[in-house]
Amino acid sequence: MAKNLTEGPEWRQLLLFALPMMGAQLLQVTYSMVDAIVVGNFISSNALGAVSIPGPVIWVASSIAAGMGSGVNIIAAQYFGAMRRKEICSAAVTSVLFSVALGLFLSAAGILSASAIVRDFLRTPPEMETDAVTYLAIYSIGFFFQILYQIFYGITRALGDSKASLLFLLVAAVLNLVLDLVFVVYLKMDVAGAAIASVAAQIGSAAAALFYLLFRYSFLYSRESGARPAWGQLSLILRVSIPVTLQMAVQSAGFLLLQRMVNSFGPASIEGFAAMGKTEELMHIPIICISTALASFVGQNMGAGQVHRVERGVRAALVNTVILSVILGGLMLVFDRHILGLYNITGEALLRGREHLDVMCLLLPVFTVHHIFNGALQGAGDVRIPVISSFADLALRLIFTALLALTPVSFRSIYLSTPPAWITACLITAARFRQGTWKQKRIFS
Repeated sequence: MAKNLTEGPEWRQLLLFALPMMGAQLLQVTYSMVDAIVVGNFISSNALGAVSIPGPVIWVASSIAAGMGSGVNIIAAQYFGAMRRKEICSAAVTSVLFSVALGLFLSAAGILSASAIVRDFLRTPPEMETDAVTYLAIYSIGFFFQILYQIFYGITRALGDSKASLLFLLVAAVLNLVLDLVFVVYLKMDVAGAAIASVAAQIGSAAAALFYLLFRYSFLYSRESGARPAWGQLSLILRVSIPVTLQMAVQSAGFLLLQRMVNSFGPASIEGFAAMGKTEELMHIPIICISTALASFVGQNMGAGQVHRVERGVRAALVNTVILSVILGGLMLVFDRHILGLYNITGEALLRGREHLDVMCLLLPVFTVHHIFNGALQGAGDVRIPVISSFADLALRLIFTALLALTPVSFRSIYLSTPPAWITACLITAARFRQGTWKQKRIFS
């Protein structure tokens, strides 16, 4: 059911809205970890490294999908706050039709370019090439369903409904777990089986989200709503979505280039980076979900013209999430070896994974501040500065990684480049929010 975020205690509203998303995100990361654990334990650690190599490519496609979903969310949330139901319906129909075309393009591009990306661009070690190409080619089929899911999910968030995401990803997690066991453990299909299980999970979550919208929010697509695709709505969706998508894609492209650098340091770095990355995803769940909730909160309240309520909500989110990040980072530092050991990595791979994870734990408060301000700016419709901060992050990480790789630091350059990059990006978004120009960024008059 639609929920109004323009009333009630700010932090309580944010937390209650974010909690179901945290549960959903936990399910998503869990089934991603299940993939890694199954591959690492029932195939080999070499196979684990191979399926992690296309990860940044998958993240680029996922970022495009998530960026489109976030753009739709921002627009629909502001319409909802202003009580403009007809415009919500038009934005929903337009975004779904556009996502079908975009999803088909992403899937086709991923399938056709899998070999060239893995072999030529990423410079994958020969012993991992075949598995990496197979995984990416099959996984790319799911890009179509992923973007549909993100659009559906963005619409439900805009209406103040975050509980639905738990249902969507519960379907995905169950499908992924069962099919991983069937295809990898029982049928011995190796990395192809893991990829097929992931695609099936994406189909399941998209189907669940579609049926939920059709039955719970039938007014969006009913004849009475007068909902029709409109070029004006598409233009508005793209104007907001493209900068958000670009921001996420830039971050993903950065990881694509970093993965290439990681590959140059050999299998130990690849396996350690893969295990660390899965664990880092888990650590970021509450921060990202509160940031996502904040974008919907800010969107509705900007639509309703309640700027002071937005400021109070951002302050509450900032204080509470920074405290949470310190606690969470400390726990990960204590149990890092045990957590990474779940992926069946040992020796040099475990050492490199632990060192990388420990640096990320220490930087978690910086990551937190950056994402809270990003969520606030995006919800207000001020979407360009987060793109600039992402470019700064990417440029600094690549520059420092390349320079440090020439020194005795060697493979450690991958994670020692992170502090200056993250701190700079954080300062850019914090300065923009304090400037206050976001208060005039409402997307419609």
